[in-house]
Amino acid sequence: MWVSSLFGILFALSLIVFIFSLIVPVLIQQINKLDKSIPQLIVNLENVLNHLYYSILARFGWRREIIVFLNNLVSNIQTSAPSFALSSMFSIIKGLTALSALVITPIISYFMLVSRNYYRSSLKKFIYYVLGQPYLNVFIQIYEMSIGYIKGLLIIILLVTILTYIGFKIVGLDYSIIFAILSGLAYIVPYIGSIVAIIPPLFLAIAVNKSLLLTLEVGVVFISIHFIIGNIVAPLIFSKTININPLLALVAIIFFGELYGILGIIFAIPITGIIMIVYKNFEPILKNRREPND
Repeated sequence: MWVSSLFGILFALSLIVFIFSLIVPVLIQQINKLDKSIPQLIVNLENVLNHLYYSILARFGWRREIIVFLNNLVSNIQTSAPSFALSSMFSIIKGLTALSALVITPIISYFMLVSRNYYRSSLKKFIYYVLGQPYLNVFIQIYEMSIGYIKGLLIIILLVTILTYIGFKIVGLDYSIIFAILSGLAYIVPYIGSIVAIIPPLFLAIAVNKSLLLTLEVGVVFISIHFIIGNIVAPLIFSKTININPLLALVAIIFFGELYGILGIIFAIPITGIIMIVYKNFEPILKNRREPND
């Protein structure tokens, strides 16, 4: 058994190294190019806004509200765009650092896979003999739900990244691999991540190409991919592991986000799934205990 596990780990490690060797050099090149282009991108965006500014004034006249709004918009871009760009670069670097852990993870996983049956059976026996069968059932369901959720999330991130890269490449958006990776990683944060991830490519489409058509194409590509993934693919993947009503998921995201910030938003769905499993298993037990007292 250990031979097959070792072969699987070596194959996965080789595949990861091969993919990294193809993607990382291109990604670093695009990051360096984007970093050097940021000042010019800001200037281009200001020119586009100024053109919009005078077009609106020519059509609607010199209205104070329009002047104040556009002036504030330009000044906000001048002050916040550099810091936003730097924070985006740091986020990408942190993401790459986290992804580099995938090279070490298979090595550690090998030792865990070889002894996985022993650890699993030992933990099951401990829970069964100490806590009882109901707790063992809860543990098994939570374990299966967690593994299924992680696998499904990784599949969705990979699909979103690939489809976004292809779509952005087709419409001719620069730095498509950067925005594709950001779009995929943004899916870790349900709902909110997709909204945030669409801003940088739209900003680039306006600032670089100064094309309303390209901006619309980028928006259509992004929204279409996330609509298909969110409404068709994700329900198919998660239906067997974690079946949560969309309204309940949104309430959970808001609730845990208020309590724990970004970590609460990320883990809101699996935490809600665990709570539902616990309630589903122990609600009949608690109900039976109350009946004799009634």
